[in-house]
Amino acid sequence: MKVKIQHRQVYHKYAEIEVEVDKVDYESYLKINKHGDLQDYLITNQGNYIAEIDDKLQASRFHYGFGTDYDANQHYGSAMCDNQLEEEWRYECEDLKEGGHL
Repeated sequence: MKVKIQHRQVYHKYAEIEVEVDKVDYESYLKINKHGDLQDYLITNQGNYIAEIDDKLQASRFHYGFGTDYDANQHYGSAMCDNQLEEEWRYECEDLKEGGHL
């Protein structure tokens, strides 16, 4: 008799960078995009940071688990919360007291 044994383990990587958003450029963006906000601005201008965060992610170590639990978020200082997604993007801006998903 043959029995197939299966096992799945989940690992994740985490990377964080800080980007400087030019206030004049951001304010100009908001004038053109009346309903825009920081989230929209960051998505529109992802070319300014995507390579840097990708390089940092590639260089980071694998960690066991989803990376969305309380301990992981305390360790990273993040608010990752959606373990239904294969990847999760977030932003946090202390100056504007704003954050969320990208």
